[in-house]
Amino acid sequence: YRMRHPDRVSALILIDSGPGYQSQEPRELWNQYAEGVATALESGDPSAIAGSSETRSAKHRSTACLALAARGMMKQYGTQVIDSLKNVRVPTLIIVGADDQAFLAAAEVMATKIPKAEKHVIPDAGHAPNLDQPKLFNELVMGFLRKVEAERSHLE
Repeated sequence: YRMRHPDRVSALILIDSGPGYQSQEPRELWNQYAEGVATALESGDPSAIAGSSETRSAKHRSTACLALAARGMMKQYGTQVIDSLKNVRVPTLIIVGADDQAFLAAAEVMATKIPKAEKHVIPDAGHAPNLDQPKLFNELVMGFLRKVEAERSHLE
């Protein structure tokens, strides 16, 4: 989205996410995992996403909708996202939970490739650091937003 409509984005906050895989083999393994999650959810098995604080606190009405989300958001179809990171020209905050092993390396890749990125690892937090450490999470986000606003005001 950012690359197609840069005029609509003044800053990014990326939370426990990743840019995808550069190599096809790990991308295919990830897609198999995503499809397995989606298939389990379609069969009505919410345990496919159990175990994290965000899924424990959510009150999902439809595992079928979650299956669509797994296919639509988790699956990866190429390297366009990871390849575009060097072109991001807005301030970017990257937050990752220290216990979210699957996304620590991805956060580092994004922080290295995005020119104006700052990365924070939140201790004692998993894939939902906003739920695991809400005070620290909010401090980081609000501090980042204040800084972005100050920089924008200074340029005007």
